Amino acid sequence: MKQRKPAARSTGSEPLTREVYDEICKTLFLNDYPPGHKLNYRKMAEQMNMSPTPLLQALKHMELIGLVRHEPNRGFFIIEITPGEAEEAYAIREALELSLVPAIIEKVDGAGLARLKLALDEYCEVSTNGHVKLRMAKDFKFHLTLAELAERPLTVRILRYLLDFSYLRSTPSLMYYRPGDAAGKEHRDIYEAVAARDAFALEQAVSTHVRNICGDTMAALQQKEPGIDEIDF
Repeated sequence: MKQRKPAARSTGSEPLTREVYDEICKTLFLNDYPPGHKLNYRKMAEQMNMSPTPLLQALKHMELIGLVRHEPNRGFFIIEITPGEAEEAYAIREALELSLVPAIIEKVDGAGLARLKLALDEYCEVSTNGHVKLRMAKDFKFHLTLAELAERPLTVRILRYLLDFSYLRSTPSLMYYRPGDAAGKEHRDIYEAVAARDAFALEQAVSTHVRNICGDTMAALQQKEPGIDEIDF
């Protein structure tokens, strides 16, 4: 007897569109598609057991925020971050995170601090020997948790899209992951500043961390493989 496929999920509600967006982000994040790779949205929809419609809507949204490129009559393609885009993205990120500092210091309570500590512990647990993708995911979670303490949902939403842009447009080889203890120390400095309710220390810790990320990413982007005529035996 032929086994029936599960029915496709409903496509009419907005929460599903958000769910699809998150699923696509996770797929792109985990698969390391090279620049120029064409995304077969129909095949992706089949793998996710859903109609192509919400997936196509999510891809169009991703095009608007610069995560993929659409070519008429050809489809959606992966694009790689450029040095100029990376530098601009990190400058905006620093400004956004710093703008949240006063509200974080004002609003953080015991429960919020506990959530941030949990995110810190999860990051530190994988910072020295975890897979680079897992470290990236835990870093993402730590920064979103920090931002959420400010209770500024619009700014947090913008920051989330900016983090999506930075992580999904960069391959792991371009990511900044310095020795895990260095990145872990910067996260601990951020946590300790929040715990001390020290706005100045938090500003310094956030700026240092984001600028170090930017510097390492820019250095990786500027590295070039030797041309065939430069190889010497």
